[in-house]
Amino acid sequence: MLASVGAINPSVPVVTVVHDSQVLDLPESLFDIHDVAVDFIVTPTRVIECSGAKPRPAGITIMYFCS
Repeated sequence: MLASVGAINPSVPVVTVVHDSQVLDLPESLFDIHDVAVDFIVTPTRVIECSGAKPRPAGITIMYFCS
């Protein structure tokens, strides 16, 4: 939503905070067009810089809200 109103742009890093046990290497088949890959994962013991992410969605995908 913030991207759709111009409040952020692709240069703003996406960061998440999780427990070490929650860090998994997931197959690409689990991700859809509305998923946003993170740039950094922060755990209690480390900071992981993620690479190879797909492009971020341009905004809200309306088809997931309309039935």
